[in-house]
Amino acid sequence: TELIQAVNIDMNPSATSTDIARRTVIHYGYEFNYKTRSVDLEKPLPLMPDKLRMVCSRLRNESISSEEPDQITLNVYRPGQGIAPHVDTHSAFEDPLISLSLMSDTIMDFRHPDGQEVSVFLPRRSLAVLSGASRYGWTHGIRERKSDVVDGEIRPRGTRVSLTLRKTRCRPCHCDFKELCDTWQADPQSSGLMLGRNLEEKHVWEFYDNIHSQFSNTRHTPWPKVVDFVNSLPSYCTVADCGAGNGRYSTQRDDLMCFASDTCFGFAKECRFVQN
Repeated sequence: TELIQAVNIDMNPSATSTDIARRTVIHYGYEFNYKTRSVDLEKPLPLMPDKLRMVCSRLRNESISSEEPDQITLNVYRPGQGIAPHVDTHSAFEDPLISLSLMSDTIMDFRHPDGQEVSVFLPRRSLAVLSGASRYGWTHGIRERKSDVVDGEIRPRGTRVSLTLRKTRCRPCHCDFKELCDTWQADPQSSGLMLGRNLEEKHVWEFYDNIHSQFSNTRHTPWPKVVDFVNSLPSYCTVADCGAGNGRYSTQRDDLMCFASDTCFGFAKECRFVQN
């Protein structure tokens, strides 16, 4: 009740209606442009009500969101109104997406690009947190109808007010969900390269960071061909060993200046130990 009174929907001069559903929409912090599906960070809106700011702070303080939301979209759904399946623009907002339902219940439908569908009941005064795949890899929407069936019971819809709370980003997205990613669709080549980098970080770099000491203990014998190459170099050469692992080639000769590097921080520490 206090939140509804704070936003004062009927008297709010910034209240607008979408072209499709004709539902009432109010933006706080920044306006989301439905035509460009983006946010202009150079055009902040007047200060949001204190009650809403307190909600944003609480979400961060209770670790529901790592950052305090700075953009809120209020939607008023009257009985029979809904919203088409969509995904909130990847490049416009961070993870997570948070939705607070007030005044009435509803059912939100999630749809995956492979055809899977999941319906989730959102009671009034409930908080839905969409993170990871549910944020980036599934669309969500509300069907246009005047009642829902919950546990075999027909429940008429009342007027529902939803608050969608988000942290603006407005930079390229590098998620793994290319089917619904605006960054990927705009520039698939660069997005594909970044996706490859993300996969390498997760499945290669992080893996070796976790096992570097055990791995190093099994890699004590230098490869003969590499040793032959190092021994063929003239004295006082500078050698750059990139991807050095535990640095076992850096100590082959005392008359060479060797620099060892590796993307795995654990291996870099192993190199230092070998040098010492």
